[in-house]
Amino acid sequence: NPLLDWQADCLVGIVSIVGTGTIAFGVKESLPTAQEEGEESGELKNHFETARVSGWGPAFGDTGSGYDLGYRLLCAVARCHDGRDARETSLTAKVLSHLELQEPQQLIK
Repeated sequence: NPLLDWQADCLVGIVSIVGTGTIAFGVKESLPTAQEEGEESGELKNHFETARVSGWGPAFGDTGSGYDLGYRLLCAVARCHDGRDARETSLTAKVLSHLELQEPQQLIK
């Protein structure tokens, strides 16, 4: 099986990878500018634009990743336990049960 070549095979689209981290990458075909068309010898070339979003790792934010969701979950448990968030959360009991802990302070031991 030959490797796909995104230019030769005209692959255009978006890929989004969400796991412990997140990243999205897109490729779109664009029309050549009038100046570029004039420079060519009658042959139109495909022009592609690419864009990348995220993929920076947890230090810079992998919003929506497993790491991010887990981090936000544990922060919510800590805020509620400390009284910094007046809302009640059913997450505390579920997290403690899943991790086989008795109290939130054990999360840091």
